[in-house]
Amino acid sequence: MAKKLMLEWKWEVDFKLAGISSALKEYQLAWQINNLFNWELMKGDDLTGLKKSDKFAVYFYDDEMDKRKIHLISNLNKGKYFLTDLKQADFLLRIEGSPSKKEWNDWLKELKKIDGVQTVFSIDVNKIKNADMLILE
Repeated sequence: MAKKLMLEWKWEVDFKLAGISSALKEYQLAWQINNLFNWELMKGDDLTGLKKSDKFAVYFYDDEMDKRKIHLISNLNKGKYFLTDLKQADFLLRIEGSPSKKEWNDWLKELKKIDGVQTVFSIDVNKIKNADMLILE
């Protein structure tokens, strides 16, 4: 009789994630964020969604001084969502190199001040079904 083995894999989250609701185009939001935080978000290769034909814009910035990697990901493109359980977010801001709680909350407050941004909210990555799609590199 053959035995079945189950492999359980749990990955550790080493980044923070925010959802941004905005009618701005991704390049407009990236420009506004760059001006706000003095970052240099640049357009990268599009990310693939659940279907290979679904593409989502991503902007990135490697902050070598603070040892952080920052990604602005479009969560909505042509009616499709990158993370389907986050339909309230048009964009996702992913920051590796975990900022302090105060710094994170300050960033969220500042993002809310951008013209064209309706709301910004912190997301618990452990509660997202397809969170493995956020493993970038």
